[in-house]
Amino acid sequence: MKIITLSGDATNPQLNPENDMNYIIHCCNDAGKWGKGFVLPLASKWPRTKAAFKSLYTAKRLSSLGDNQYIVVEKNITVVNMIGQRGTYVKGSPPPIRYPAIQECLIKLSMQMRRKSPFHKNPAIHCPRFGTNLAGGSWEDIVKILKNVFNEVDINIYVYDYYGPH
Repeated sequence: MKIITLSGDATNPQLNPENDMNYIIHCCNDAGKWGKGFVLPLASKWPRTKAAFKSLYTAKRLSSLGDNQYIVVEKNITVVNMIGQRGTYVKGSPPPIRYPAIQECLIKLSMQMRRKSPFHKNPAIHCPRFGTNLAGGSWEDIVKILKNVFNEVDINIYVYDYYGPH
């Protein structure tokens, strides 16, 4: 596993022809709220990512912490809505990030990749520094989880630092 930091926007991943499947992962809340942070450019580019997430809550099929939702947005790109935070950020309250839920989401993603391995030989992960901004988590703690889950996996994880307007 390699973590590669790039300058850019995770909604415009720098695709390597060697990677036949690309997963764009990010952290969502378990309250059905979608409206700040990385989800704005994500939904702008691929509106069905928001529609799929919201449908979980409008159809009363509520997602729990640790659940993943997979949305194929292009032939070789799947967005993964990872339910890794309890509610949303409230000033003065503890951060909503839930590291055990993030780990569970990543373990499920790893298992999903293994199930798909006969079809996709060389997947890659693309992401912003998920779990840090609105979720209030520590990127160092997220990296530890990534290393724990993907340590034995030959995969590149591309982390995008975006400095432009959304």
